[in-house]
Amino acid sequence: MNTRTLQFVREICRGEPQGWDDTLPFTRICTDTRAIEAGDLFIALRGDQFNGNQFAADALTMGAVAALVDEPIENLSPSLLVNDARCALGQLAAAHRQAHDISVIAVAGSNGKTSTKEMLAAILRESGATLHSPASFNNDIGVPLTLLQLSEAHRAAVVELGTNHPGELAPLVKMSSPTHGILTGIGREHLEHFGDLTGVVQEEGVLGELLPESGKLFLYGDGPWVKAL
Repeated sequence: MNTRTLQFVREICRGEPQGWDDTLPFTRICTDTRAIEAGDLFIALRGDQFNGNQFAADALTMGAVAALVDEPIENLSPSLLVNDARCALGQLAAAHRQAHDISVIAVAGSNGKTSTKEMLAAILRESGATLHSPASFNNDIGVPLTLLQLSEAHRAAVVELGTNHPGELAPLVKMSSPTHGILTGIGREHLEHFGDLTGVVQEEGVLGELLPESGKLFLYGDGPWVKAL
């Protein structure tokens, strides 16, 4: 990403600052202290087996410019306390995406997303710098971390969007604000959560519904589910 100042973070995420300096620049957002570099902004995420707030002080010691946390931590400076760090990560990614007027192609579907993304990115790189999701970064952590890598050098981006539960895809589409979309296919994925194939169609079909009027949705026309979209 291009260098930004902490003012960008405070204005987007609000929160309660502690020793915060709006003028301080940062060059990258990092969520893992094992990968911290000098000049990073550390965002403390929670998971089933970890709590990033416990490592926020370490991140500052290791060179992070500031820490964004969602637990009060005494004498953690500079830091910004927000209600939900994961939500704040998404908010920052959405704002950063909107600052870049480029083509963004979102790839969704039950299967073939990663290979489709890799092939499309390789083709687009022939015409200019193209950002694409690393590995299978397709959830509410991977998608924002991908979008936050956008820089002025990029001419296009290919973003993989995944879903395991109803309602997960729409926020990712809105966050990435794609100009076009690819729906690779509809299969019997995660039926324990979607109930039946109709549930999968409804979830994946959100991509087409949220594209701009000028956007195009590319899909496998012979699929029996196409008429249901």
